[in-house]
Amino acid sequence: MLPMGAPSDVLTDLRRTFGHAWREGDPASVGRFFAFEFEFAEAVLVVEAEPQFDQLIIHVEDASGKLLCSQFPDGDCLRVDMSSKSWWPEIGGASTGWRWVLNNQQGYQDGAQLEFHVAGVRRAVIQFVTWASSLHVYLVTEVG
Repeated sequence: MLPMGAPSDVLTDLRRTFGHAWREGDPASVGRFFAFEFEFAEAVLVVEAEPQFDQLIIHVEDASGKLLCSQFPDGDCLRVDMSSKSWWPEIGGASTGWRWVLNNQQGYQDGAQLEFHVAGVRRAVIQFVTWASSLHVYLVTEVG
């Protein structure tokens, strides 16, 4: 699934986050997200939905990274700056703290949860679950 044990020292100082989605209908319309890129100062953490088995794939690229949408024909993929979305948490400058792998009842690794913190203070916990060849995003809230 991933280098969930990727060295934390390369996943610091989050600069930008992009979601990759299929275009649906109107060319400006964002469809289902299939991947996210977290661009840190020294590396890019990529979270992708693997369509054949609906499993989650997570990998770390060097800072130059690859643009996921560049792998698809023009017009099929939309790269979205997540800071433009009102529901996306403010995590600029953050580092990843805890990272979890989620398994479903059939044993498939189809989810992950990432904690983002700034100066040791938790800013957000984001959960990704894949099904129907797309990523579903949840913001985890502590209630107690």
